[in-house]
Amino acid sequence: MAPGSQITDLRARAIVVDMECGVINNKILNGELKDIFESRQCISDQSGAGNNWACGHHEYGPKYKYEIEEKVRQAVEKCDSL
Repeated sequence: MAPGSQITDLRARAIVVDMECGVINNKILNGELKDIFESRQCISDQSGAGNNWACGHHEYGPKYKYEIEEKVRQAVEKCDSL
C-alpha cells in the first residue's frame, strides 16, 4: 500500500480495553489506524488505574465485567470461524 493511502476495506476484529481514555482516543481512534477501528470496539474510563494492577483488577474489573463480556460476545458472533 502506498504511503498516505487510506484503508477502506479492512476492519479490526478486536476489543480494545484501557482505563485511560487518552490512550484509546489519541492512539487508536485518532491515530494512523483510525480507519480500521470503531469507537464501539473500545472500553475506557476517565481516570485509569495509574499502572496499578490491583486497582485495575479490584475496581475496574467488576465495574466493566459485563460490558467487556458483551462486546466480546458480539464480536465472536460475527465470526465465521473462531
